[in-house]
Amino acid sequence: KSWMDARQNISGPLVPKKTKRFVEIDPNKEAVLIYKRKRDTPLDVALSSQLSCAFNTSLRQQWKSMILNADYSTESFHKSNFFTGDDDITTIAVHARRGDLSSRIRDYYVPDATFQGLIRKLRRMVEQMGKKPEVHLFSEDFGDVNWTGYKDLVNHFHFAPNLAGRHEMDVDLNIRDWKHFVRADILVINGSFSERPGIGRGDPDPQTGLPLTLMPCFWAVKRFRDQNCNQFPHFFAKFVFDDQEPSNITFRFLPPVLEKFVSEPS
Repeated sequence: KSWMDARQNISGPLVPKKTKRFVEIDPNKEAVLIYKRKRDTPLDVALSSQLSCAFNTSLRQQWKSMILNADYSTESFHKSNFFTGDDDITTIAVHARRGDLSSRIRDYYVPDATFQGLIRKLRRMVEQMGKKPEVHLFSEDFGDVNWTGYKDLVNHFHFAPNLAGRHEMDVDLNIRDWKHFVRADILVINGSFSERPGIGRGDPDPQTGLPLTLMPCFWAVKRFRDQNCNQFPHFFAKFVFDDQEPSNITFRFLPPVLEKFVSEPS
């Protein structure tokens, strides 16, 4: 609701018609929003049609504040802070979507070899910056998973429980993870769960290149209709991997100050 209220060109409600798969909404005669896919949400429609408004700086700052100030319903979560705040440490939060996603679903799946190669590159980059990398991996410990290859790369694992296939969620757990996604020095996006809070992260500081937000190029293509994986959204850097050789990773649109710390051209 806050996203939609902040959109200047849209004042009417986005209500899908039950009898139609595709819905056109024209509340102000200024914009036509189309449900491009059957499962598109109002936010999907808003992002694909009015991207410049959706990524307004003040809106992103408000969204970040909403996440950081969100209250837990359970007292035990109030002390859930995985980041020490040590100036010598650069925190890296990696969202590896698993659980409902398997290697058989190629459209959205990032292979383990890609995540492992990406984490190695990020750790090496942080070390060359004179900092100590601290990697936090957020995922599920069920479904198509094998975390053996990560044990020497990840400092801390944070797994969501299996809710037996029910369409339910632990809201406190989600808020906890979102707070860390927003606060991490480096965030690796892999799906809507990390992309939504990622929008609330600040632009990289030209002097440090942080906070750095990375998303796979295929997500930019599918999520933001950016067919060529160009520099949009402007505050997200991208990474590309080869389907035939998933550990072969290249960066795109890294902040200039970080380019010298990667071995391949960005």
